[in-house]
Amino acid sequence: MSRSELPTGLAGTIVSQDARQYALAAGWQRLELSIRDTPGFFGRVAAFERPEDSNVQVLIPLDEQTADYDARMGEAAEAIARWEKRSVMQVANDLLYAASDLLRFRVASAAVEDGSLPLDDGLRLLEGMRTAILAAAHSVISPSRYHKRMSKGDAEQFLSACRMGQTERGSFVATVACPLRAVEGDLPLLDANEDPFARKATTLLMRSAAELVSAIETDQVPAMVESNKRDPKISANLCDALVRMRPSKDGAELTIAASWSKLRAVTAAQGTGIVRIRSTYFPLIEEIYNELRPGLDATPDTFYGFVDTLDGEPGLGGQVEGDVILRILVGDEEDKLIRAKTTLDAAAHAIAVEAYRTQTAIQVDGTLTRGKRLGTIGNPANFQIIRQINAAMLNERR
Repeated sequence: MSRSELPTGLAGTIVSQDARQYALAAGWQRLELSIRDTPGFFGRVAAFERPEDSNVQVLIPLDEQTADYDARMGEAAEAIARWEKRSVMQVANDLLYAASDLLRFRVASAAVEDGSLPLDDGLRLLEGMRTAILAAAHSVISPSRYHKRMSKGDAEQFLSACRMGQTERGSFVATVACPLRAVEGDLPLLDANEDPFARKATTLLMRSAAELVSAIETDQVPAMVESNKRDPKISANLCDALVRMRPSKDGAELTIAASWSKLRAVTAAQGTGIVRIRSTYFPLIEEIYNELRPGLDATPDTFYGFVDTLDGEPGLGGQVEGDVILRILVGDEEDKLIRAKTTLDAAAHAIAVEAYRTQTAIQVDGTLTRGKRLGTIGNPANFQIIRQINAAMLNERR
């Protein structure tokens, strides 16, 4: 990609100081240079060269209000991209977020080669990205195989500071910038003894995803699951996030890549740079989610909700009986409605038909076994329509 392919004005939004810090952190050396040495520039510039080759130089404009700032910063991004053998779009994003770790979520398949994505896939991708980042942040604070409530202060502050970057070509690539100074009161970047919260979260996310893929590819999933039950490194929430990002097209691959901020060095032991999740891995990741998430065993309770879909066929007496799918309220799911299937006798099935027709709330006693997409209510009893306070409560959450 040449500089001309950068979105209009993008290079002009790069802060000169961020670009200079990036260059220094990437090993460029600054030269002494006066304005008289740079004909054609409207303002002052900072000149850098490679210590390996003094003929390789880059000029970074200092005066952000000059008329040619966008063009000159674009040329600087192009020069750095040539040296790093990367696209100028990627380098421009790195310069724009020099003090941030960048996470790139890429969906690759023949169906998205034009750089677009089906709307539903795009919405799931964004929600999965958000959940993955939040899950990693909570695992930094308190390692757990499942975070029942993802609402801790530092984690939410970190998430709020993250920013969506420019989308990139290369199938479909969504970029999230995670600022190293995201959490108020965090350690300064100059403190070499401990990483800031943001770096801990991004490296943990990448390590966890890599460990998950490695377990699948080496057929070590049962051992990995048991290890995480004793010493949690991968959370069920992260598995949930990855399943949400699953592309709908067969054969599509999800890639998560990290570009670490050069303002803070990262070691190989801290995190891998790229993780590829093939389409065939997602069913296993869903099974891992079910194994890691506690409380999946059947739980007796009374459930409130609505009839979502009806199935069934005439029984021996000629009356319809069989399966229905409900949307029920489960309190430890942050008061949201989840889908669960149950099998009803003829009398209860008739009540379900009436509840579906009138969109009236129902209640049912039974034992709930939760799955990733669809739960099951066993031994259903006392299936009935309700028209009082619970119905009003549920109606607010429909």
